Amino acid sequence: MGCHHADAVRRIDPETAVLGGFVDPDESVVTAAAGDRDVPGFVDLSEALSEASPDVVHVCAPPALHGSIAMRSLEAGAHLYVEKPFTLRVSEAEAVLTRASELGRKVAAGHQLLMDPASIAGETFLDSIGDLRHIESYFAFKTRREVSGKRGRTSVEQLLDILPHPTYVLAHFMEASTGEAPHIRYLDAGEDGHANVTVQAGRATGNLVVTLEGRPVNSFVRLIGTRGTVELDYVRGIAIPKLWIGSGLDKVTEPYHHALALAWGSTVSLARRLVRRERSYPGLRQMFEALYESIRRDLPSPVTPNNILFSVALVERVEEKIRESSPEYAAPAAAATVAVTGGSGFLGRHVLRRLIELGEVPLVLGRRIPNAVDRFAGAHYEACDLAEPGSIELPGSVRSVVHCAAETAGSWDAHQRNSIDATRYLLEAAQRAGVDRFLHVSSLGVLSLKARPPISEDDAVEPDPRGRGPYVWGKLESERLVAEARAAGSMKTYILRPGPLMDPQEGPPPGRLGRAAGPAFIAIGPRGGKVPTTDVAMAGTLLAEAAAGRVEPPELLHLLDPVALSRKELIAQERARRPGIWVFWIPWLLVRFLSGTGWALQKVLRPSKPAVRVSSAFAAPRYDTSKIAALVNGSRPQE
Repeated sequence: MGCHHADAVRRIDPETAVLGGFVDPDESVVTAAAGDRDVPGFVDLSEALSEASPDVVHVCAPPALHGSIAMRSLEAGAHLYVEKPFTLRVSEAEAVLTRASELGRKVAAGHQLLMDPASIAGETFLDSIGDLRHIESYFAFKTRREVSGKRGRTSVEQLLDILPHPTYVLAHFMEASTGEAPHIRYLDAGEDGHANVTVQAGRATGNLVVTLEGRPVNSFVRLIGTRGTVELDYVRGIAIPKLWIGSGLDKVTEPYHHALALAWGSTVSLARRLVRRERSYPGLRQMFEALYESIRRDLPSPVTPNNILFSVALVERVEEKIRESSPEYAAPAAAATVAVTGGSGFLGRHVLRRLIELGEVPLVLGRRIPNAVDRFAGAHYEACDLAEPGSIELPGSVRSVVHCAAETAGSWDAHQRNSIDATRYLLEAAQRAGVDRFLHVSSLGVLSLKARPPISEDDAVEPDPRGRGPYVWGKLESERLVAEARAAGSMKTYILRPGPLMDPQEGPPPGRLGRAAGPAFIAIGPRGGKVPTTDVAMAGTLLAEAAAGRVEPPELLHLLDPVALSRKELIAQERARRPGIWVFWIPWLLVRFLSGTGWALQKVLRPSKPAVRVSSAFAAPRYDTSKIAALVNGSRPQE
């Protein structure tokens, strides 16, 4: 976020503001950020405040540090821009705002949606809709994956992070329309990442709904007045007014008006962003400009103290509500029998479910204990960092280990730590505990690109893993450690390589099938061509049964569906999941022609860099699935 701020500042007229530098306790991070922008970098805040003497400090540190950094910056004479959430407690926010007032400093919060084109347009319609009677603020958000080895955030942490956005927009329009700050009348929130709040200001009521599970991702505000309604669409940055009573004729024409306004507004908004080359968050640069103008001309801050305090208060109340209603973690009485890493992941959850059905008692190892709604009854949970030496100590009751956790993105260091080192320390812990069997989940991606179909377990792995990137390298190095443990003879080890994991009922479809684009799906490749996939439920069942000793897999197994589906069959599944989607097939011959042309152009224009064939991303090699077929068919009756 600090880099987003810096780049937005550099897009402002230098006569208004100039980027003065970065502060970060991580020297490598601050050196890279400052060096890329040719500004000073500091690892100490006091030194930065003393040497740079900034007019404005942008606080983009973790929220728990916002209050202390803000206070130190104010005492050094700086004005403030503090990212959301402004602070974690109302008392801390009040202290910052009070001190800023005493020192005559301007303060703005990271409420950039107030400068979004949708909000700016909405302001122009406030008089037109009459007296505000109701406001709806809705935000559906997709959980973000953490990369580079960071601990993934819980649903509650994700909720608290994005909650200020729909909150401060609601508070702004209620205060602007009624002249009063809203107060909370009803509040409900849960560990699954939802919040439902009812507020009131004067005669106007408001409803705030935030969810991490609602789809599609969306963000809108609906202002309902005595003479009309205006909808603010923050996904597209547009406002759609509906300034009529709602007669019979209005009901007929309204859908066409809405469709035209949405299509035209979306087109103009997209064109505006392309022309202006807006890469940062919408409204971010404009909010900075408004703050700097208020400083230069001694005008009120673009974000009112009431707006800041209400957003902080609501987030604090939501956190308290969730904490009060969340049960404490209680471990089952029975001793753990199977240790599972990655138990909160897509595959790991299916492994846990089947282990419990088999009467086993799982021990889930991860960086944090999941929220109550994400835990399985009957499972132990232990917080530990697998990549830290000595952090893993398995109880003697554990007979098997299922290792699903691994780094999936990020740097070489992240894969070294979270794939290779984590596997090494887990193997050592399993050996110390006298574990009987160790099941390691790898990937088909480790196979050599020169392997000829049908590809079997006997085919060679990639001879130059570093040339294929950190993911393949991390997986192959982890496999090597597991093979060495097997050779030592201390326990049975198994390497299982799944393909693209998918849920036939929930999706998403495999990437080799094509790409989704809103209500459309662009299918690529021959319709009859088979696409190797791995049903996540089948994979979880097999891993659990192998860990429980119900089946005996080979030492190396390609964990694929025994019968691969054709693209036509996979598209039929997608139609069943998403009724009404439009499917567009791109002829495979055209894809191969364009891919070959692009490859040749890369050779000519960039001879020093490796050329990429786009068609390879959608090619689907054939695999010999005889081993997995025999195992699956022999492990349970066929329906």
